[in-house]
Amino acid sequence: MYKRRPFEAKYCTDEGNYRQATLSEYLVKFYNKRLHYEIQGYDIGYEILRFELKIIKMRVLAKYRVFTLEDLIDNIEDIARDLLPKACKEVLLYDPTMNKQTKEKTIKYANVNFWRVIAGKNNRSYNYHHRKLYRKMEGNTCAIQAQVKGLMLETLDGLV
Repeated sequence: MYKRRPFEAKYCTDEGNYRQATLSEYLVKFYNKRLHYEIQGYDIGYEILRFELKIIKMRVLAKYRVFTLEDLIDNIEDIARDLLPKACKEVLLYDPTMNKQTKEKTIKYANVNFWRVIAGKNNRSYNYHHRKLYRKMEGNTCAIQAQVKGLMLETLDGLV
C-alpha cells in the first residue's frame, strides 16, 4: 500500500512485471530491475530494487520552484534527494524478517486484503493499525525499510 492505495500488478511486454500505485499527481512504481534486464538478454548477477516516481502534475515540482525544464535540470539532485526518501517512507511494508513471537502477533498485517478493507473504511482505523504494525516491528526485525532508505540515500549521494 502507498498512502492507502494498493499497488496494482502491471505488465509491460518490454519490461515485464511491476507494481504501481496511482495518485492524482504522480505514480509510484516498484520492480526488480534484474528481471527486466534478463528479459532483454543481460545477466547482471545481483538484485536491483527499482523505485520510481512518475510526476503527472507540475504542482509537485512547483514546491521546488521548478517551472521550466532548465529549472528541473538545475535542481534534479536536490529534488530526488528530498522526494524519493519521503515517498519510500510512505510505502506500507510488512517486514517478514521479524522474530517469531512478533510475527504471530502481526500475521494479519501480512495480508494485503486486510489493508484494502481498512483503507476503504476511514483514516483513523487505517492509521491506528499502521502505527500498531510499525511499533511491533520496531526492534524486532532486520529493518528492511530503513536499510533500503539508507541505500537509496547512498546511491543518490553517489550520483551527485
